[in-house]
Amino acid sequence: MAHEVACVLVREAASRRAAHAFSQSRPWPLAQVQAAERAGHGGGASTARVVAEICRRHHERSPRLAAARAEQLGMCMRVALAELRAAAEEDGRGRDFPS
Repeated sequence: MAHEVACVLVREAASRRAAHAFSQSRPWPLAQVQAAERAGHGGGASTARVVAEICRRHHERSPRLAAARAEQLGMCMRVALAELRAAAEEDGRGRDFPS
């Protein structure tokens, strides 16, 4: 098994400040992916499709993992936006910061 991690970077245009957040990791079947690559599934886009299908099937077998990707990104976005909001409030711009 291997693990993937999501990272979200948000930049506020007005202040040019940036904030980022990383998600918890999610396992994916490294051995199966490597076996597919060794089997020579065409390389390039073809291999990417095979790998995506292997990972999709892996995550579908565990309902907790199937929905986790969207949840990972949503949580990262909320954390990064909260960091930008806190910085705006420190600068006295909190009321102007979008909700």
